[in-house]
Amino acid sequence: MAIRGIPSQREMTVEQFKEWLKQFDADGDGRISRAERDKSGFVDDAEVENLVAFAQKDLGMRISAW
Repeated sequence: MAIRGIPSQREMTVEQFKEWLKQFDADGDGRISRAERDKSGFVDDAEVENLVAFAQKDLGMRISAW
């Protein structure tokens, strides 16, 4: 499955993954709105960790700390 903006080898660092997530920041305020479960209105660091885990498990991506 092709994923917009994901390199074909599906390998990136956590920082690159965070940069990739910025494409979903519709209003350009540096935060992703209405995409989380905690009802704060924004994706926090814990939710980014959950997204990393999802990408690794369900999308077959390899995301490293460095």
